[in-house]
Amino acid sequence: PASYRVKRLELILAATSLGEVMDTSQLAYVDLVRASGSKYPISAILSCLTDNSAAWAALVTTSGRLIESVQSGTSGEVDQETLAEAVSIIPRPSLKPATGRSAAGQELMTFPVGAEGRATAVLIVACDAPLHPEMHRFGSSAAMLLRLLLRDMRRLQTASRMVRDSITRLIFSQRIDSAL
Repeated sequence: PASYRVKRLELILAATSLGEVMDTSQLAYVDLVRASGSKYPISAILSCLTDNSAAWAALVTTSGRLIESVQSGTSGEVDQETLAEAVSIIPRPSLKPATGRSAAGQELMTFPVGAEGRATAVLIVACDAPLHPEMHRFGSSAAMLLRLLLRDMRRLQTASRMVRDSITRLIFSQRIDSAL
């Protein structure tokens, strides 16, 4: 069950923190993997993005229909007007990550979420501060986990335990690029 995997990850994290100190970005990746194993993984992954410097994050279909969104510091969704503006900035077709700027001055990052070169959804992440390369890699990692989750949800299965365990092992061995 998912609770067993989360407990196991927490034990590994506790053991790792005793041996060596992980920097903040590595802990963010650990939180992201933990979020993918939660009961509501999509909202947990989006919340993880907002907890790590994003003003808001949303998952929308390629046609612009909202799947789920999370606003930083609140339990509410992103304002529909703000979301509509961000969707209008997304390049079509959404086959590779892109960046843009909203009228409010927020930096926008978009990541396609799909399989076999075809996007079925788009992850949109908005940041108030200038984009940092680490945030771009973090958003890319979130999109990869969402891709796995959405694929498995269509099959009515949970995310592959082997893939998640492999990613976790790579993160704890401090090979973030390989995990991405």
